[in-house]
Amino acid sequence: MIFKSTLVISFFSVLSRISGYIRDVFFANFLGTGIYNDIFQACFRIPNFFRVIIVEGNTNLAFVPLFKSFEKNKDSHIEDKRKFSSNLFFLILLFLLPLFLLIEIFMPQVINLITPGFKNLESFELVISVSRIVFPYSIFIIISSILIGILNSDSKFTITSSIHILFNIIICFTLYAYGGDKIDSIIAISWSCIVSGILQFIILFFAIDKKLRIFLLIPKFTQEIKKFLLVLFPSFLIFFIFQINKFFVYYLASYEVGAISYIYFAERVSQLPMGIISLSITTAMLPIISSYIQKKNLTEAKIYFEKAFQYIMFFMIPSAFVFYFYSEIFISSLFEHGQFTKQSTNNTSNVLEIFSIGLPAYACIPLFTQLFILNNKIKLYLVINIVISITSLLVMTHLSKINNYLGISQGLVFSYWALFITVVIYLIYTKFIFLKLKVLYSILSMIFSSVIMIGSIKLFLYTFELPQILSLFFMLITGVITYLIVIYYLNYEIMKPFFEIILKNKKKT
Repeated sequence: MIFKSTLVISFFSVLSRISGYIRDVFFANFLGTGIYNDIFQACFRIPNFFRVIIVEGNTNLAFVPLFKSFEKNKDSHIEDKRKFSSNLFFLILLFLLPLFLLIEIFMPQVINLITPGFKNLESFELVISVSRIVFPYSIFIIISSILIGILNSDSKFTITSSIHILFNIIICFTLYAYGGDKIDSIIAISWSCIVSGILQFIILFFAIDKKLRIFLLIPKFTQEIKKFLLVLFPSFLIFFIFQINKFFVYYLASYEVGAISYIYFAERVSQLPMGIISLSITTAMLPIISSYIQKKNLTEAKIYFEKAFQYIMFFMIPSAFVFYFYSEIFISSLFEHGQFTKQSTNNTSNVLEIFSIGLPAYACIPLFTQLFILNNKIKLYLVINIVISITSLLVMTHLSKINNYLGISQGLVFSYWALFITVVIYLIYTKFIFLKLKVLYSILSMIFSSVIMIGSIKLFLYTFELPQILSLFFMLITGVITYLIVIYYLNYEIMKPFFEIILKNKKKT
């Protein structure tokens, strides 16, 4: 059930991620890993921060269950839904507009706070200009999250999971049009963020059924809004604290030209399987686990949690192996064009190697987060995150003095594994034991299969000399086939959902 739902959600996530990586290729080609790309990525970090914690982190969790709860009253549920979403929309606008205006006014101080290394740059005025242009995109992200919640409640996942493609297309077009001059480029793509924000909002608005669309009203702080905030605030805090680590990465990296870019491009590659698989599995798992926990059927909840965990590891473990051993091939094939030099490839691939070590742990964080929220253990999870965040900030600061941007990356990976190990220990303590012998065997079989996979890739690259992009393509094909064959013989159970779906589709045809 999880597997089938995941495939549906993943399809549109794949399209969105592919467009995102095409956008990154444009960034690499026209801006490279120099100061101008550093400036844009650092300034865009704030809107991206809101996108992660509001849209990816909390929309489904806080909005959807409450929005659907109005369906209990069959006579007035449409009007109740409309009033709730409209109230929420205009209350958020009333709160955001004055706050964002203040931030725009004091933007130099904000930039000094989040990226202090930029204040000594000759182009510091450019940093302020770009950040002031880009920052309002955050408003469109936040208000659009309400529209996304309405559409997800109505099971219209296609538009919500693919809407970000528009943003990527506009950025690519703008870079192509203004790519001759780097200063013009980052000013132009900053304005294109605002244009895409407006267009995304319009598309989402008209995708909603007319009966459910937001309408103009004088907002009121209703009981439903209070309920929404009670669910939103704790989970918002969890995602906020987790994302603070990412802000601190940019804080330290701002002192070294190119460091932000190396970390950005490496992170984008390492998060490709994470964004497609882990978030999709977690999204598909949420309603199932939630229903079992509400019914106090912990046995079934554990079974589905085990399955979700194994499916995540099924994809993340081989991905981690490939990124670690062949990081340079990935980075050079995807990005080494134009302004992205050989030195950029070497530095970025070194960061990717480090990120690959943390990939399995990082991919489980959305799964663990939702488990704690569903079990009403938000305060405990909040404390765990705060302690680990403070510890990792200290580790990151220490390692950055020794290994520069590589130390920053190592500190970030430390935080992933620290959270993973802490959560596993806690779950064992509470007897929510999911790492049973069967699951451990499954993980060991995936590790062994990944080792064989790396051997087959090495043999392929030794035997055949092909152009780099073809080498990458056939290397991945060779690796996937080898991994699936070995895992089939070692752990057929994990492969059963694949065959079940294939057989069902054949029967239908």
